[in-house]
Amino acid sequence: MHGHRFDEVARSLARSRASRRALITALAASGIANMGGLVWDQPAAAAKRCKPAPSGRRGKCKRNGQCCRGLVCDERACKAGCRIDGAFHAPGVANPANRCQSCQPATSTTTWTSSACDECELCDPGTGACAGDPGKLFTGCGERGADGYQPGLCFGDTCKPPCGDDCVGYCYLVETSDGTPNPTDPFCCPIDARGADGACCWINNAPGIFVDGECTAPSQVCADGTACPTECCGGSDRGFAGACPNSTQFCVDGTTKDAHFACTTDQDCVTAGYGAESVCAGLRYSGCDRPSGPIPDRDSGTCCPGANISGLRLTGSCPGPVYSCCPPKTRFVGGAGCCDYPAYRYGCSSCTCSFRRASRCC
Repeated sequence: MHGHRFDEVARSLARSRASRRALITALAASGIANMGGLVWDQPAAAAKRCKPAPSGRRGKCKRNGQCCRGLVCDERACKAGCRIDGAFHAPGVANPANRCQSCQPATSTTTWTSSACDECELCDPGTGACAGDPGKLFTGCGERGADGYQPGLCFGDTCKPPCGDDCVGYCYLVETSDGTPNPTDPFCCPIDARGADGACCWINNAPGIFVDGECTAPSQVCADGTACPTECCGGSDRGFAGACPNSTQFCVDGTTKDAHFACTTDQDCVTAGYGAESVCAGLRYSGCDRPSGPIPDRDSGTCCPGANISGLRLTGSCPGPVYSCCPPKTRFVGGAGCCDYPAYRYGCSSCTCSFRRASRCC
C-alpha cells in the first residue's frame, strides 16, 4: 500500500475508535448505553458496586461510603447499624441521652431517629414510652375533612369523636366560662337544627329550628311552620304545634285570650277562663276598711293572667293592692321586670347560638 494512503487509513480508523468511545461515554452518562445489543444501566451498576453485609470477602470495607444503604463499616465489615459521634450502634439501640431516639438505619445511619408516637401522645425521654400528651388534651385530632375541621379530640392518648362515630361532622362542644370547649358535655346537632351552611342552631343548651334562615326556638315554631315572636299558644318545646297569639292576646293554659277583657272582680277573670291566678290589672279595691269589697267602676280594668302579674303596691294610706300587668308577649320575672320571650324563660337572660364547633353564648 502506498505510504501516504496507509497513513490516511490509519487516521480514519483512529477517528472512528475515538467517536465510538465518545458515544459510549455519552450514553453511559445518561444512564443507558447500547452497543452491539449490550445495555448498561449505570445507576444499577453503581448500586452493585456497594458492599453488602459480610458474605465471604464481599463485605470487607475500609470506610462507610463503601457499604450499601442502611450499612456502615465497622471492624472492616459492612454491618446494619448507625455510626453516630464516632461510635457504632446496632439497629434499635436507644440514644442514652434521650430514649425517645434510636438507631434506625433505614432512616439514617448517621443521626438518631425520633420515635413515632400517636397524634395525641408524647414520648418520655427517660423511658422512651409513649403516653398521652397533657398539652394536647381535648384538642383537635384526626385527618381534616374538606371543611377544614378535624373529627376528633384527644382524650388522654386516644383520638376519638366526642359524640361518637355516628355524629362525625355535627358534634359540638359548649364552651366553659373561661372560653375553652368542654369535652365532657358534647352534643350532636339534630338534622332539623343544621343550617344550609352546616351551622348548628342551638338555643340555651337545646336544639333550635331554622325558619327562613333564622335560628328559632322550637316553642316559637307554630303548627303552620311560621315563627312566632313569643311562645306558640298550645305549642310544645319540640315545635310545629299551637298558634301564635296576636298583639292583643294572652296565652292562658294553652288557649289564646283577649288581653283587654274588661272585668269587675278578680273572679271575673277566673270565671272567663283566664286561670286561677289571674287578676284585674290596674284596679284598686275601694275602701281601706274593706279590702275585699267590690270594684266601684265596672269595665275599668283588663284581665291579667297570673304569669303577667307584675306585683302589687300600696297607694297612699290605703293598703289595698294595685296590680300592674305586663304587656302581651311578655312575662313578669321577679327582680327583672317584664321580659320578652324567650328571655323570660331564663330569668330575662337568653342565649341564641348559631355556630360550627363551639358555642359562644352568654
